[in-house]
Order: sequence, then C-alpha cells, then structure tokens
Amino acid sequence: MDSGWADDSCPQFNARLPDAKLIEMGYSSGFATAVNAELNASESGFALILNTDIEFKTDVPALLVEA
Repeated sequence: MDSGWADDSCPQFNARLPDAKLIEMGYSSGFATAVNAELNASESGFALILNTDIEFKTDVPALLVEA
C-alpha cells in the first residue's frame, strides 16, 4: 500500500516484488483507510495487518502460516 510515500519506495517495491500487487492511493490516507483499501482489494481469505514499527521474534511469520 502506498499511502503517500514521498520517496522512491514504489519503484523499489515493484522491482523487488514484481508479482506483488501495490495499491497506490496517491495521497496520505491514514492507517485505517489504507488497511480498508487493502482488505477490499485482497483476494485472500487471510490478512496480516502490521504497522511499520513491528519487529517479529524468530519464526513468528512461519508459525502464523502453519496455524
């Protein structure tokens, strides 16, 4: 989700993850609005909502996938 990034993060994201879908809001929408747009665009039955200050302990993402 690009909610008004002021740097070159979008091209970097697309270069590193060409198969991923990047939603570009075009403005700073705020966290809740961005999350709602992401969930509405999702084709998955699952979502992991994180903020930028999240730090995982070892293997947490793998454990979530297994669950």
